[in-house]
Amino acid sequence: MAMRKHQAGLTMISWILLIGLIGFAGIFGFKLFPIYMSYNAVNSALTTVAKDTASTDTPAQIRTRISNLFDVNSIDIIKPQDVDIKIDPDTHAIVMSIDYDDRVNFIANIDLVAHFSKTYTAGPH
Repeated sequence: MAMRKHQAGLTMISWILLIGLIGFAGIFGFKLFPIYMSYNAVNSALTTVAKDTASTDTPAQIRTRISNLFDVNSIDIIKPQDVDIKIDPDTHAIVMSIDYDDRVNFIANIDLVAHFSKTYTAGPH
């Protein structure tokens, strides 16, 4: 009784496709990583400002603190003027919100766009 040997493993075309897929996912991740790191820096700065803000602070004082933290952390994706600062009429809390898009070139003329929107509450809540 002769046993037939079966070939096991991937063919050359399968290896090329697998390496191409892994490379595509790697490029995708490397392109998006800086976008999310800059969002993390913005989020950290605004969370710090929200924790340190008193209900008696004016929007100008808050923007100055935001500007200082943006300068220290080298945040240039948004400006302090892009942070919307309002006072909630019900709770008298200061509400800061951001809403922006960040874009990075992916491959040739294809861009990746990430949209970020978050609200921070400071003062009495």
